[in-house]
Amino acid sequence: MPHLRLSRRALIFSLAACFTPVGGARAADEASVKKGDKTMSGSDVSWVFSVTIKDGAVEKLKAIIAEMADGAKASEPGTLGYEWSISDDGKNGQVHEHYRDSEAALTHLASFNENFAARLMELVEPTGMVVFGEPSAALKKELEGADPVYMQPAGGFVR
Repeated sequence: MPHLRLSRRALIFSLAACFTPVGGARAADEASVKKGDKTMSGSDVSWVFSVTIKDGAVEKLKAIIAEMADGAKASEPGTLGYEWSISDDGKNGQVHEHYRDSEAALTHLASFNENFAARLMELVEPTGMVVFGEPSAALKKELEGADPVYMQPAGGFVR
């Protein structure tokens, strides 16, 4: 199957939280933030991808969401979070994705492009993507067709 590069019409993933260290924690010897029993490194990448769901496609979308989530959970240890939400009226959706690092995100995108992109794009129309963290140049190149907004850490904390 040919590689499908994300395009503006492809997924606009968005994830709500970027767990990168800020301020004094940015010192070279403090490149991580503790979250519960986990250490979240400054290389975490996340995004929120928003879509409009095509008429009559909600049930098919839910089925492919389950398939995508099961696949990522089973075979992508660098995928830390993958969660879809659908609006009450069934017209809009968002997926929140969180990766250990850019390499893990690239691994996920390769699998997504090979197995799901064409089928998903039959069901949704991308409307936006916001990327959090410090993605690598390679990840930015892979996402460029989605025209994402890149957000840099500016302050706050993670528990």
